[in-house]
Amino acid sequence: MLAVGYLAGLAVRGLDRGVDHGLRRRLVALGSIALTGYLAQSALALLVFGGLRLYGRLGALGELVVVAGIWTVLLIAAPWWTSRYRFGPVE
Repeated sequence: MLAVGYLAGLAVRGLDRGVDHGLRRRLVALGSIALTGYLAQSALALLVFGGLRLYGRLGALGELVVVAGIWTVLLIAAPWWTSRYRFGPVE
């Protein structure tokens, strides 16, 4: 898990150097509606793990896939929302 954290830190550092402006734009959009993103992330995780009863049934790789899927949804939805509205629905 520490290696994932280091890779994430390096990725963010790379964003500062202009490696991927699309991802940076998506992260900025998600950061501007942070409370909405946090609540949406929690709701999606509850839906997947609680609603589908996957809690404790997936291994570490399966859980990382679910988290990557949730982040993909958030990184697609946040720029769409912020292009239409100034604030998130719960900000």
